[in-house]
Amino acid sequence: MSADGKGQLGHAGGVVLQLLAEKTGLDEALTGAMRLPGFWPLHPRGRVLVDLACAIVLGAEAIGDIALLEHQRAVLGPAASAPTVWRTLDETGELQRRRIARARAAVRRRVRGLLRERPEGFPWITVDGRPLEGWTVLDSDATPVACASEKEGAAGTYKKGVFGLCPLLVYCDNTGEMLARELRPGDAGCNDTEDNIDIFRQAVEQVPGPHRRKILFRTDGAGFSCGLLKWIASAGGRVHPSFTWEYSTGWTFTGREMDAVLAVDALERRTGRPLWEAALQADGTVREHAFVVEVTGLLGDLSAWPPGHQVFVRREPLHPRYARDANAYETEHGVRLTAFATNTQGRQPAWLDLRHRAHSRVEPKIRDSKAESLARFPSRFMKINQAWLTATALACDLRAWLQLLGCDGDMAKATPKTLRRPLPACPRPPGPRPAPTPLEDPQYLALGRPDRRSVLAHPGPARTDLTAAPPPRRTPRGGEPAAPGPVEAGATGATAEAQPCPAQPARQDERDNTGTRSTRSRHERFRLGLGLARRSTATS
Repeated sequence: MSADGKGQLGHAGGVVLQLLAEKTGLDEALTGAMRLPGFWPLHPRGRVLVDLACAIVLGAEAIGDIALLEHQRAVLGPAASAPTVWRTLDETGELQRRRIARARAAVRRRVRGLLRERPEGFPWITVDGRPLEGWTVLDSDATPVACASEKEGAAGTYKKGVFGLCPLLVYCDNTGEMLARELRPGDAGCNDTEDNIDIFRQAVEQVPGPHRRKILFRTDGAGFSCGLLKWIASAGGRVHPSFTWEYSTGWTFTGREMDAVLAVDALERRTGRPLWEAALQADGTVREHAFVVEVTGLLGDLSAWPPGHQVFVRREPLHPRYARDANAYETEHGVRLTAFATNTQGRQPAWLDLRHRAHSRVEPKIRDSKAESLARFPSRFMKINQAWLTATALACDLRAWLQLLGCDGDMAKATPKTLRRPLPACPRPPGPRPAPTPLEDPQYLALGRPDRRSVLAHPGPARTDLTAAPPPRRTPRGGEPAAPGPVEAGATGATAEAQPCPAQPARQDERDNTGTRSTRSRHERFRLGLGLARRSTATS
């Protein structure tokens, strides 16, 4: 690297993202999906979407941040301008989004082939230390996004105090990709059967054919419904026996479930046999003070639900966060009771509970997407915001593919903010950090970390080698040049050293013994000024 600042490239990691999109064929597929008959723009619309997705991964929060790619002009050529990005998003309607979905599914088949060729193979989900080979896990969740009131569709959401939109998202837990997304008004319900079936159908269409035969659908207690579970149990209407679709969803804990828990406790006291099974942690070890039990036979008639429907209750220590909403039983025993349901047969309750609790991994994925661009919709119109959400999904896919195919160790699971940090050239050697030298001390560096407090007096002697001679004085208008200042004997011309300026002591009324401005004196001056103002008002 040269010191003249030429031939350098900013945001060099964006070149890797661009090359990844090119090698996987994403830019060509999106260009074909966005092509309009008889229209040949200077910047192909599919290329613009890829550039926008790369800019989002690099930290873009608005459409104008597409200028981040100008750092790569020397390598990748000119990028589209912000008005071009606006026009591209405006041209992305319902038809274009369906074409983009088909293009993403085609590219995803190629990426899955590359993942299978890795030395570690395809990233299967692990439960209790054993991989679920052949199973694709889909997690859905709705998240409120605060927006300004003038945005189309903005309304009060299910979360108290949040006014905005409520997108519904589906992630693949195997790869971390955002398979499907739907931007909905803020007042849309979380357990809407049609919305949940539609978003899961879109996610299944993104999964390659061989990976559709065994799918596990997971959602929380706010998103499940009887119609959704029946659709999953029927494999989306597929009658071929090779399709095995299972669900693991939250279950509303009502008085009926509370009566079942009381019946289990009574039966346990009467028989003396432990009926609650110890829960497991992610590594397979026993989770302390946490238990699981099946209560399907104690809930009465469940014939309206799919065949093989089972309900389990989890008991764990009561966290102070949930103490306010705890019932009398939970408060007395210091526990929290929750329930979940599944149609998986032949598994222990602890194993099923561990598999269902892994649904919480969708929360970090949503947090990462919000850290990129999910929490910032740029337009007042729903159509452009839908297209922006499509670009967010593309950015999530590119980041997931980059981490799966090109990163290892901690970087393979790093957050977007961590990925943007520059990597160190070499690790620091073990042992205590050496004392900083004067050249490394931020106090001596012009570009060191700024100190918000007042600058203290320099502890060392006054510097006299800052300049060789005092600067010449300006000639006053209409007068003779001012006489130069006194120079020590023996010093002549440019070799004379400048006299050190005497240190100016801090004013006692403005600074205390620590060198910072005194808060008391500032208050005194304020009261004095207020008194003068009142006196002048009274006299007038």
